[in-house]
Amino acid sequence: MTSPFKAILLSGTLLICAAGAIVTRFWQDRFEATIKPATLYEVILAQYHACRADDFRQAYQESSSAAQQHLTVVQFETKVRSQYGRINCPEKIDFGEIALERHRAYVRVYYTSNTHQVTPALYTLVYEAGCWRVENFEIYDTWPVSRQLAGTRI
Repeated sequence: MTSPFKAILLSGTLLICAAGAIVTRFWQDRFEATIKPATLYEVILAQYHACRADDFRQAYQESSSAAQQHLTVVQFETKVRSQYGRINCPEKIDFGEIALERHRAYVRVYYTSNTHQVTPALYTLVYEAGCWRVENFEIYDTWPVSRQLAGTRI
């Protein structure tokens, strides 16, 4: 191959890659624009309420296929019982920031007890088969009583 041909071939390949990146970003932005926070909240609350009702089979159905491949129903129940124990009967559930990354959503949730202690959590949801599913959740340490959520209360 001659040098000019190699240069043209390389330039063409780079142009195709750049066009692919631009199109991918465009479709990602369009997808993210259609996401309604309420939809994500409903999925989290459905799983949470199923767990509170000891309906672990239903809660397991709200999990993503990857989570179901990683955990059996019994392992899922054990995880929920060990982590949800600290947030078993919250007085209030607040939803915080949402971060989107490809077909994943990261949702911060704050569980406030009747003693006004806040326990933060992070839920990872994945969009699969046309709907959102909980891929993972992590319940963090309860904050001291002196630490509260920032923002304006109406």
